[in-house]
Formats: sequence, C-alpha cells, structure tokens
Amino acid sequence: MRQLAALYLYDNELYALETDGRTVRAALENAARYFRTCPEPTCSTGPLIDPGIRGYNYDTVQGLEYEIDLNRPPGSAS
Repeated sequence: MRQLAALYLYDNELYALETDGRTVRAALENAARYFRTCPEPTCSTGPLIDPGIRGYNYDTVQGLEYEIDLNRPPGSAS
C-alpha cells in the first residue's frame, strides 16, 4: 500500500505564481471549458460537465471569489 502513489504517472504539484489579472482571467476562462454552456435559463436538465474535457484540466484559484455564468459562451467574461 505504501507504494501505491508511485504507480500514478503524474506528480501532483502545487505552484505559486505571481502574475497579473489578465493571466488569471485567461486561466479561469480556460478552466470554465470544463462546463457546458446553457444559453437558456430553463436548460438546467442534463449534465453540466463537458465529457470532452478531462477533469484534471479544471483549475481553481485559492483566495479568489468568482462565478462561472453558464448562460454565456466561453470567453465572454465581463
């Protein structure tokens, strides 16, 4: 059991980056691709996760509050 982590091909790593708001916004927009868009407020049925995007590509930012508006297309953050 103690060697179980050694079987995993990818290292789990944590990085701290110093960057500007534009880069943070672009990274969060990229992570938002994980969800399907729902252009109509009534389309709450069905899975909201896009199966074509792997879950390990979903990134978050600690200490930052943000919302993902699934009614708007990707890249249209205001």
